[in-house]
Amino acid sequence: MGLYLAARRAGPWADRRPRGIAAICLSHPHFYAANVEFADAFDARIFIPRADQHWIQRPSPRIELFDDDIEPVPGLTLARIGGHFDGAAVLHWPAGCDQRGALLTGDTITVVQDRDWVSFMWSFPNLIPLDQATVLDVARRVERFTFDRVYGGWWGRVVVEDGAGAVRRSADRYVARLNGQRPPPQAGPIRVVNRCAGGHEPAMRLPGLAGIPVRVLAGRGDRFLPADVQRCVATEGLGLDADQIAGGHLVALSYPEWTGRATGALRRRARRRYER
Repeated sequence: MGLYLAARRAGPWADRRPRGIAAICLSHPHFYAANVEFADAFDARIFIPRADQHWIQRPSPRIELFDDDIEPVPGLTLARIGGHFDGAAVLHWPAGCDQRGALLTGDTITVVQDRDWVSFMWSFPNLIPLDQATVLDVARRVERFTFDRVYGGWWGRVVVEDGAGAVRRSADRYVARLNGQRPPPQAGPIRVVNRCAGGHEPAMRLPGLAGIPVRVLAGRGDRFLPADVQRCVATEGLGLDADQIAGGHLVALSYPEWTGRATGALRRRARRRYER
């Protein structure tokens, strides 16, 4: 999301207010919201780019304006890169991603469905794009940072590797399309998830499914979530094996009769269970 919270180090507190947040760094005005209330509650500083000062709706002495970049806490850099807003900013975390570096972007640089790419937009609700010069300037401004991972503004929107390369090639593709050039046809499935749950603890079977017969169907032709990703999610997230069948992203729509037969026995078993 576009609200970056920088944690303070543990230590003795002078009062009983909630602690743990030293600074609030905002990617752009859409996330200004209740930042002053949070800052007051946690005794935190607020950092906003001077270029977006006119969007501040509630002035506060906790707000500190900056021009190009600032270090909200040691080891982190908040940098204005523009684009989505004149003051749109990103947070660089050099020690993130096992010391390979991470960039937190909100939707200043938005991670798209194909997690090898990002994109840029002036207005997301109205789908108004940015111009060539601005897109290239955004890409140029983040080139000085070393980062392997890009954390976008929404759940699951993560470029897990070669993040810097993703920004560069995405800017080039964007500009090429603005100039009427078409990218070459993409071969193979869209890479939505580079690795399933690497680095995370395996999830337990959902409690709500306890005692309920469940069958996981994975479409072999799914270009949105490749079959190996679906199997990984089923195994680590649900503790189940996935059956591969012909079909695309929505197997129930691709092969409704086959899906009905495959799940019919499960429905009958579940019905008998609740009729007892």
